[in-house]
Amino acid sequence: MTPEQLTLDGGAVPYPIPPPRRLTERQRYLLAYMRARSNPTMPTYLARPFYVDPYGALRRLERMGLVQRVARGKWTA
Repeated sequence: MTPEQLTLDGGAVPYPIPPPRRLTERQRYLLAYMRARSNPTMPTYLARPFYVDPYGALRRLERMGLVQRVARGKWTA
């Protein structure tokens, strides 16, 4: 049995807590591109130069808490 650390909300996480995931170079470029745009929302298709599957890439960044889906096919950093 692996040791676990209790969280404030009553859950449990593995102990020692794993280090946070680092962003890849393409993920950093995509986030910088999203933040540099004058329009705060970005359509999914504009992430295609960075990834073959832009929707999957944006969902991974959403799980990390770096982007948010604001509407169907629209994202904001």
